[in-house]
Amino acid sequence: DSRKVIYKSAITEEAKSFLEHIVESERKNLDYLKGQFDVLCGRFKDDRIEYDYLPYLSLQDTIAAHLRKGDWRNANTLFIEYTKRIFSLEKTELNPRKFFDTIVHDRDNDSKYYCLNRGLLDLIPSNILVNGNKWIVIDNEWSFDFPVPAAFILFRAVMEMAIAFQPLIRKNSSKSNPAAGIFARNLCTY
Repeated sequence: DSRKVIYKSAITEEAKSFLEHIVESERKNLDYLKGQFDVLCGRFKDDRIEYDYLPYLSLQDTIAAHLRKGDWRNANTLFIEYTKRIFSLEKTELNPRKFFDTIVHDRDNDSKYYCLNRGLLDLIPSNILVNGNKWIVIDNEWSFDFPVPAAFILFRAVMEMAIAFQPLIRKNSSKSNPAAGIFARNLCTY
């Protein structure tokens, strides 16, 4: 019917129930993210999830486009807007025990963190499509009902972009616009 759609299918029989979990998570995320982000929700159809195709660039690709033009100020403005939206979500200061047990496998951490009340691990710039002021979250596979530290989400975003944009970051760096080393991996500093 000339519509463009994307399908998410299970490869194994065991994975089919996970598809239902994704659709359910998208609905929960819709309420949680309201006011800061929209959510692309799929429809369960014929043992797969169907999504409308959205022809927008991701936030990560939009930031990269600014960096390619040498416009690091607008790239930075977008990342600051992303950070504000993350910290505008409902959060609680607590020790995210279930996060440590399930995701990090660190049973000894007793520290408290500001945590998003929903565990949206994939709330990173590559999974956010930008259409003007509308920021649309896609790819909700790793979405949990337990709190996740906001700093963990932001670190994932920074790490992913630092690795992907390393040549662009170096190209946009100068004495008047220095880059800071965030982390090292093998012999490379990002």
